[in-house]
Amino acid sequence: MMHHEPNSDTGLLFQVKPRQPVEAPLFRPGQMRLAELSVFNWGAFNELHTLRIDPLGTLITGDNGSGKTTLIDGLMALLLPAGRAAFNVAAAQGDKTDRSLLSYMRGSYGSAHDGSGTRVKSMRETAVVTGLRALYRSDDGVLVTLAALFWTTQSTNALSDVKRMYVVCRRNMALKENTGQFRPGRGPNPETVAEERPGCDLL
Repeated sequence: MMHHEPNSDTGLLFQVKPRQPVEAPLFRPGQMRLAELSVFNWGAFNELHTLRIDPLGTLITGDNGSGKTTLIDGLMALLLPAGRAAFNVAAAQGDKTDRSLLSYMRGSYGSAHDGSGTRVKSMRETAVVTGLRALYRSDDGVLVTLAALFWTTQSTNALSDVKRMYVVCRRNMALKENTGQFRPGRGPNPETVAEERPGCDLL
């Protein structure tokens, strides 16, 4: 809507056009954005699964128990320091969560009563390897991959028995490049992993 204001010098009226709203860009130029999220033996996701993220946003939706929180918790386990990730926060509502790094590795999904006690039911009850991967892409095409490997070589429910390895790559690194290093009953050789992955750092 236009309105008229008088000119203080001439007393004449002139038209004032309303200022047009300026739309702020959705993303700032040069930002790194999540492009892919991969999980391997994480919760109910057995073997390798990869979620591709649209640059303008992706909606994750589904019924209860379909794995929405499991994917988000995988990203939290990858980005936060060991022991700092709080899993299934929305469902816990301030109470202690029933999910942990080891329960996700095991794929725990319930409990069984045998008359003398209660046993946690899991998809992976023996030695297990779990992998997490996040691929980030910038507007100018730069790629950075963050990956984490968690493994245990025995049937254990003690978090202290879980081994960890973190990888940062200045390229697109597939998760199977790391999980393929494992053999039943043993973990990877860090020196071999480093030699076979140029442009990557092990933490």
